[in-house]
Amino acid sequence: MVYSDDKAKDLENAIFLGGAILSNEWLAIVMVLENGQDMLEGTPPVRTFLIPYGEDNFKIESRRIKWDTNKWVFPMIVKDNNNKFVMVGNNGGSYNGGLHGGEGEKNIRINKEIQNVSDFQGLKNIHGTIYVVGNFRQVIRREGIESWSDISAGDIQEDAKKRYNDTFHLLHTYKSGFNCIDGFEAHKNLYAAGQNSDVWKYTGTNWVPIDIGVLGENIISICCAEDGFVYIGTVTGKLIKGRDGSWKEIKTPFKSYPLTAIAYFEKKIYLSTENRLYEYKQDKISTVKYNIKDGSVPRRAGSLDIAYGRLLSIGSTSIAIYDGKQWEILYGSASKDFQTVIDDVLS
Repeated sequence: MVYSDDKAKDLENAIFLGGAILSNEWLAIVMVLENGQDMLEGTPPVRTFLIPYGEDNFKIESRRIKWDTNKWVFPMIVKDNNNKFVMVGNNGGSYNGGLHGGEGEKNIRINKEIQNVSDFQGLKNIHGTIYVVGNFRQVIRREGIESWSDISAGDIQEDAKKRYNDTFHLLHTYKSGFNCIDGFEAHKNLYAAGQNSDVWKYTGTNWVPIDIGVLGENIISICCAEDGFVYIGTVTGKLIKGRDGSWKEIKTPFKSYPLTAIAYFEKKIYLSTENRLYEYKQDKISTVKYNIKDGSVPRRAGSLDIAYGRLLSIGSTSIAIYDGKQWEILYGSASKDFQTVIDDVLS
């Protein structure tokens, strides 16, 4: 079912950045509206788009689209409690919204010295607790509305600042910090990772450095899966699997495409690049074959979310959801012939 409401015309100039499954019926999508602006040079308008899914209520409830008016750079979004979401920009802007409206919150400002020269790169809901991570190994935990606590203070940030000063003049190595975080539990057994193969584990009381056996990689995705392993993705398309002191690299077909998101769903690992979605099972990586009845497939991939027994895949121009049996495209699609062309290019 492709979203065909008249209000979908508002999305023609939109670039989707991510999404969250709020309930059994609703999704929240965060996007920027191009309006002719360069995302790197200006600050395009940022919007959240609430969209129902499911055949029963789709047409009835499609009128309940709500937009916010905040403007942030490269915002991220995750599910919060009570059918709400939390959105954070990499400059520290925070917004809490949902089906019944929302409101902006005070910017996240924990360590002013660090904040003056850094930004946030990753946002994750880990077993009900929301974390945001950023440069200089910042790890900030959400305690409630407009309430955040810093669990990264200490030697790891002092070391990060030292590395920043020592390598400021070197391209691609001037920052030391985290791009992503995940965990096996809400408040411990957390893994955060980022530039220069920087990986740390949080025990619940302190941070421990982890050697993954690969040097110089910019890590942009991480998943602490239910199979007991940690999966790490890099900007060069590498996939690394392990835990604690044992790690191995898994060969991928991405050909240096950034591995932007990793998720565990229905006993499989899903791997997302900007162009395609893959699944990993029993040491084999294969392209996801969308079993869409009308023959269409999502135009893009990029970010993933899991909740309420569903997998949400967000691309820059498409939204698709999977219940373990059937894929449903909510917005943006291409024909199977078009997908065949993509397969040929990437093979």
